[in-house]
Amino acid sequence: MGQDTKDTSLRQTMNEEMIPGEVSSDSFYSAEHISVLERRIADMKAGRNVHVHELITDAE
Repeated sequence: MGQDTKDTSLRQTMNEEMIPGEVSSDSFYSAEHISVLERRIADMKAGRNVHVHELITDAE
């Protein structure tokens, strides 16, 4: 990208008062997801829905 193209892009971004590219929120931090995580943590602390599995190791 040449300097003229960069300058034009920067001017256009400043004129439109927006961030170039797509901006989206991270669904990991949504209220619904946080609620699920909190419920799972409470279940684990209470000993519910906890499963123990055998450790898988590499064969030597």
